[in-house]
Amino acid sequence: MLKQTPGKIYLADQRGHEHAAHYNRNSTFNFGIYNDVHKAPFRRLYVLNEEQLAAASHSTYTPKQPVYVVVLPVTGALEVEVNVSDKTKVEVEQAWLQFVAPGQSFQITNPYPDSVISFLQIWILASATPAAPGQVANFTLDYNLNKLAPVLPAVAGAGEQPFALSLACLHGREELNYCLQREKSAVFAFVLSGAFEVEGRLLHTHDGLALWNTETVEIEALSNHALLLLLELFNA
Repeated sequence: MLKQTPGKIYLADQRGHEHAAHYNRNSTFNFGIYNDVHKAPFRRLYVLNEEQLAAASHSTYTPKQPVYVVVLPVTGALEVEVNVSDKTKVEVEQAWLQFVAPGQSFQITNPYPDSVISFLQIWILASATPAAPGQVANFTLDYNLNKLAPVLPAVAGAGEQPFALSLACLHGREELNYCLQREKSAVFAFVLSGAFEVEGRLLHTHDGLALWNTETVEIEALSNHALLLLLELFNA
């Protein structure tokens, strides 16, 4: 009998949905007014939201726990502001990473006067205040076609971030294996577009998959230019 890695699928059509005049939000885990007993955080992963923000508008967020916040623009650039007069522009094929303390607020703004933007927002629980400041990381998917592109790789040393984030853009039927960087890590895969088979599970656009008790993750694209986000969560 083939060994199957233990895991849990989070279907796209079972995400929490919140709508207002200036935004749409789909939440894989409990967030805001969305609360489901089956959508509690997975290990350190507390928030995974796919959001759309109307033209010339903004949204403000205030975590209740110390978290690393990752923001990935999907369509259109955006601006992120943690402190007054400290605004950072983040483009497509960039990732914004920042530690945010409990009760500290940050704001995401759509700088376009007549266009909607979309982005992915991820919160990961922090166990200590990091020594390193926030950053904007660059990546290129075309250059890394059919292989994993390290967007936010692990950094060794005191105060390192407790995760590593990669993206994979694959043609149909292309395969690859992801080897975990730490013992006893867990993995969360999220399909940004297309279809994949990940560790024997069929995933479509905006489906998620949590995996644990494994050393490698087998990935196969089932459509062309399929895009997968892979998050390794280091053991607490």
